[in-house]
Amino acid sequence: MKRNIEIIAYHGWGMSAHFWEQWDDLFPEHVTFKKNDRGYFSEPSVQHFHDDEAIRILFVQGFGMHWVSQSDWANAHVIVLFSAFNNLKEVMSKNRKLDYVIHTLQDEIKKRPNYTLDLLWETMFKSGEQVADTERFRIRDHQLLINDLETYYHNLVQSVPIKEKAKVLLYETEFDDLAVFSQVRQMKQLFGRLSYYKQFDFVGHGFPFNRAEACFKDMAEHLKIFD
Repeated sequence: MKRNIEIIAYHGWGMSAHFWEQWDDLFPEHVTFKKNDRGYFSEPSVQHFHDDEAIRILFVQGFGMHWVSQSDWANAHVIVLFSAFNNLKEVMSKNRKLDYVIHTLQDEIKKRPNYTLDLLWETMFKSGEQVADTERFRIRDHQLLINDLETYYHNLVQSVPIKEKAKVLLYETEFDDLAVFSQVRQMKQLFGRLSYYKQFDFVGHGFPFNRAEACFKDMAEHLKIFD
């Protein structure tokens, strides 16, 4: 009998649980996929690990690190980071284009929130295979968007309580306009180690959403727990 797998996914700023939809048909039956939602567009929804017998996997995308619960960090057997980084100011200091984009987001989020999200998604999905549109995602909580963007100027987390033998995987993409330099060093410092690193030649920060199949295939080959 196959051991159950429980996956909890946290998305980044300006997104929702719906961005993970391309993953829904990839997992075999013994996998439970829980997509948490910050609450920018709909009621917030946060689920946690509850199956003590399952292999527990945590997905964290982009700036999603700041709202991952301490218990989920601590209970995960595998942590999969998709272009995750811990401090926006550090990233902006090394890229003028990103600095302009973020300041534009801040200036416009109060005045033209839909325009602001279009700007973000255009930056994220450079390939043209954007998986979001303003008509589909009507903003529910403007203030949460504003507050969270401010949060990203500081370290999202000071430390993470992870299992002694937990595997930490980091996926990045070569042409990322948001994570403009590799976060290998930062993630090693934060987690104490990396078990696996992969840089895809995909276009755009949104690669875990519109390149889900390729991400899953690589992860499955490395972990060997989905067959």
